Amino acid sequence: RREKIESHYCCSMKSPFSFLSEGTAPLTELNDIPISSTVLVTDFDQTLTTADSPTSLSILLNQAEISTESSPKLETRRNELRKWSTMSEMAKMVVCHHDMEIRRHATERNLDVFHKLGKAGKFGSQAERCVFESSAEMRDGVSDALKSFLKLGGKICVVSTGYEEIVRAVMLKGGIKVDDYDEGSISIVANSFFNDCVKITTDTKCGCVSQDDYISKRGVIVVGDRPLDSGMCNHWGNVECLVKVGVLADEDEQSLLENFNYVSEDWTFLKNACRR
Repeated sequence: RREKIESHYCCSMKSPFSFLSEGTAPLTELNDIPISSTVLVTDFDQTLTTADSPTSLSILLNQAEISTESSPKLETRRNELRKWSTMSEMAKMVVCHHDMEIRRHATERNLDVFHKLGKAGKFGSQAERCVFESSAEMRDGVSDALKSFLKLGGKICVVSTGYEEIVRAVMLKGGIKVDDYDEGSISIVANSFFNDCVKITTDTKCGCVSQDDYISKRGVIVVGDRPLDSGMCNHWGNVECLVKVGVLADEDEQSLLENFNYVSEDWTFLKNACRR
């Protein structure tokens, strides 16, 4: 895998973290793999959702970093993260790029709504109402990107440290109703570590394909940062093409080169793949 990446890197004359951004190195191997044989595994909090839409477990348990003392930590994280782009109109996205006061206000608003309408972890039928009255929402263009991917037969696995009900409700707010899709099309792995992702998918409420079906897929696209980092990709077995979308500035370049066929800052390649 590393040799493949280095050969593309030499041709593109760009950093391995950005050589796919402008389509200078065509993803020939991925283009040979139909979307219907590809699984998109994505982080939920601050990847599919906007920076001012905290919905994770820590937020719901009222442990949000909203104090003045914690702001520098968030500022540091903001500066570490690179830009994202969506399949739809290539809208630019930067995780945590919003002003700290806006983020603080959104966090407090979410906490207020969630605690008024339901106890953390026991939202039940109120989850949808909680989300619709809070600031939690998906990034611009992400819904269209996921719909296009699903329409072409791709499967999506959403990983979150929060609650499944909240993930479902945020996706619904963005126009994607999980239950409207075929069984196994969308799986939500909530309140867990990515290491257990493949094992847990068989037990999620939204109906998932078996573990064997997941690891036999010929293409896997991993979207996100820490919960989906390169050290966890071994769970995908002998996939033919493993793609990493989204890179933190401090992620280990050597590890990325050794573990992934391709590394990209944005969704450009997926946008092109869905058009063919």
